Amino acid sequence: MKIFAAELFTLEKIFKVAWEKKQRCTKKIWIFSNSQAAIKRLQNSSSKAGQYYIQSIRTWAEKFKDLHIQMQLKWVSEHMNILENELADKAVKKATELQKVALESYISLTFIKRKIKESALNN
Repeated sequence: MKIFAAELFTLEKIFKVAWEKKQRCTKKIWIFSNSQAAIKRLQNSSSKAGQYYIQSIRTWAEKFKDLHIQMQLKWVSEHMNILENELADKAVKKATELQKVALESYISLTFIKRKIKESALNN
């Protein structure tokens, strides 16, 4: 999983958690992200990378809007010594590493077929 996709994935999950944690008296929710690229991508409606997460985030935003809850998505610098921000960065980086390991642990059908052909030719 690329860092950009992981950032969008994380934002989508944050919107979901915000939805689950909202209360009847909730009027405004602030979400902070250090990913300028993800925030800019949310502002651009053309279909590009991360479209699935973009659509999901926009759906969550519409749900909040329907309840008259104002959403504020703001950029924060990556190096502001905010503990939660640092923990989120580590989680995103770990997720990208785990995804890479998971993908590398699979063998494609094409690879297996090629190995079978090579083995048959060698025998």
